[in-house]
Amino acid sequence: MDAGINRCRVAPIVQTGAAVAEGEIVAQGESLAMHASVSGVVERADAEQIVIRRGLAPSTVSALKETSCPQNAADLARIAREMGLVGMGGGMFPASVKLGTGWQIHTLVVNAVECEPGIQIDEALILHDTDTVRSGIDCVTAALAIKRRVLVVKRTAANHIGSFAASCAADVLTMPNRYPAGAEKLIVARLDGRMPPAGLLPVQCGYLVLSVASLWAIGRWQLYREPSILRPLSLVTPSRPTRNLLVPIGTALSHILNTYGIGYNPEAHLLVTGGLMMGARATPKTPILKGTNAIFVQPILRRLIRPEEPCLLCGACFDVCPLNLHPIGMVERIKSGRRSPALATQLDECFLCGACSAVCPAEIPLVQYFRDAKRGLRA
Repeated sequence: MDAGINRCRVAPIVQTGAAVAEGEIVAQGESLAMHASVSGVVERADAEQIVIRRGLAPSTVSALKETSCPQNAADLARIAREMGLVGMGGGMFPASVKLGTGWQIHTLVVNAVECEPGIQIDEALILHDTDTVRSGIDCVTAALAIKRRVLVVKRTAANHIGSFAASCAADVLTMPNRYPAGAEKLIVARLDGRMPPAGLLPVQCGYLVLSVASLWAIGRWQLYREPSILRPLSLVTPSRPTRNLLVPIGTALSHILNTYGIGYNPEAHLLVTGGLMMGARATPKTPILKGTNAIFVQPILRRLIRPEEPCLLCGACFDVCPLNLHPIGMVERIKSGRRSPALATQLDECFLCGACSAVCPAEIPLVQYFRDAKRGLRA
């Protein structure tokens, strides 16, 4: 299936009409397996998607037979591949690749910052499924022989999450409340005292950064031998408290909205998966992916439908960029087709936080230009 979505190519191993049980492998790739999140009948299985209609009596299979902890990095990477684990902070990079790099890891960084406003799911997992998250942390540190654990939280969350760090024998690093404090490179810069050089990943510096949701998924495997078939996420809607849910992978947004009685009018509402800064526009047919950490239903603001205007040369995008890139300069080169190694390096560094687009008084969709250009580079 689409490598652009899964960050690696996978192919279906089931056929239309087949009956599958919850947890059964339905697609396989070199770095990732995908499992049925519900029991049912396969209605579609091709290079684009697999559709399963729930209909069978509830049943489960365990695709993972081991009964012991992984003993080393190779074991952990293999298990991550078999359980279908991807980065659940939103990046969806196959965890088997990240865990099997062979770099010497000295610090596990548990990223609980949730830098986007409104998202609460990692905090909810720590507070309400503590043992599962702790089990995932213990599993990773034991397999990779990691000496140090660091729990990274927002300053406002330090008091009520700090006790969890003590129970995990982890140090606590508090990050500013402002967006985008949860970015990997910014966290590593605080821990290491300097920004990682361009082109260098945190894991190459000895820091393994994993979201709470990713460690929770590893804990589910450790405790229940459950593959990655559930997505913890926050449901954020107007005039209602945020709900934190466990949703089967592949569930259509319409089902979630109907279940909780949330009205959605495409003429008046914005439906977004992920945060309002780094997320993507969605429709009721959009499925929940492994990287979907939130669903937002928000009124459409007037500025969202204003046309793009010429750049005012105000410099706001440069001032706000957390990596000190030059957003408008990059866009000008993208528009003109003047590609260069320098532009490619800057695009590779950009993690699409969207801060530049948010402050642009001319409403230039800078981050959209970067997203499209990144796809072009990958192609």
